[in-house]
Amino acid sequence: MLIGQAIKKVRETRGMSQNELASSVFSSQTNISRIESGAQKPSRKMLDKICHSLQVPVVVMQMLALEESDTPVNKQHHFREMKPIINSIIYSLWLS
Repeated sequence: MLIGQAIKKVRETRGMSQNELASSVFSSQTNISRIESGAQKPSRKMLDKICHSLQVPVVVMQMLALEESDTPVNKQHHFREMKPIINSIIYSLWLS
């Protein structure tokens, strides 16, 4: 799961800088940078704060973060088919 990349994508879509996000969740720009780069995983509490600030439900952020390797091998072909559709729905409902 690439939660940091999903956070970065949503943050950039919202036109928010790392400093702005950090300030809104009472953290530092360095911490946000580490989360987005994958060097650090956000705690559940921090993920809740980030999602609230970005106005995206946690489950939506988690769906954006899913990658093929998160699914069983025998289901990966379904993932490849469904992921673009799911992302399209997410973008149209929450990120447009």
